[in-house]
Amino acid sequence: MRIDEHHRHRCEVRMLLRLRETEGRDRVHEWIDGLAKKRGLEHAETVRADCAKQWAAGNRGGFGDWR
Repeated sequence: MRIDEHHRHRCEVRMLLRLRETEGRDRVHEWIDGLAKKRGLEHAETVRADCAKQWAAGNRGGFGDWR
């Protein structure tokens, strides 16, 4: 993964963690389903897995937070 792609990915995951805090888990799943249609299932599953790992680690999407 290129550095800019790596950075974009982490920003995307943090955005989804914040979305889960404000709008709930179902809204995040809807967003990821749309992502699968736009960028492919493999990409969406990577985002979903990283969201789950970061949430379990206590990350709630704060600026620059990655655990």
